[in-house]
Amino acid sequence: DYDRLTHQFNSVLVDVDGDTGSVRAYVTGSFGHAADPRPERVLIGLYRNKVVRTGEGWRISELTVEPKFRVEQEAPAQ
Repeated sequence: DYDRLTHQFNSVLVDVDGDTGSVRAYVTGSFGHAADPRPERVLIGLYRNKVVRTGEGWRISELTVEPKFRVEQEAPAQ
């Protein structure tokens, strides 16, 4: 139920071996509301993907997310 949501990926590492590969990246998700530019919740996790090359291009065959940090702001007083 958030009006604003962003995802930022960093420290991306790609390893390709023929028609398969792996991708590792840290992702930060920020969640908030239109009335306040400060995020209410920030989640940081480590994505690990397995990928395969198909006739239509590279596709994710497996996705795992390992949570690392969670930051929650107190809800503003009503």
